[in-house]
Amino acid sequence: MRRSATLALLGCALAMSGCGLLYGDDDDSSSGGAAPRIESSFPGPSVQDLTRGESIVFSARGSDVDSLELDWTFSEGEAFVAGGDVDDGFFDVSWTMAFDESQAGQSTEVLFEVSDGNIITERSWAVQLEP
Repeated sequence: MRRSATLALLGCALAMSGCGLLYGDDDDSSSGGAAPRIESSFPGPSVQDLTRGESIVFSARGSDVDSLELDWTFSEGEAFVAGGDVDDGFFDVSWTMAFDESQAGQSTEVLFEVSDGNIITERSWAVQLEP
């Protein structure tokens, strides 16, 4: 079997073996750098229902193959709620959203962004707060 066919089969096998879902832009930047990759995140893509007295933990894990220094943030709506940086090219971060009575009956979005200083990769979740 030719090498390219073998590599293609290997790629298919890895994709089907349960590797984490990738979100965001995986393409190389115009300056030749690769985008940070979100290799797994939680919860899933469905709308998250938040009820009184409860909370939801949002998490993201991934890496950047050509950048060691990464900055990350969580935002709710337009408001910054958590952030930080790493200097080893890997991130495994989370933020917990608690029910806020002032938002009862409203919907909002939680946004996670990770940047290598050149390219930003993001993941978002829709959240509906109980009335």
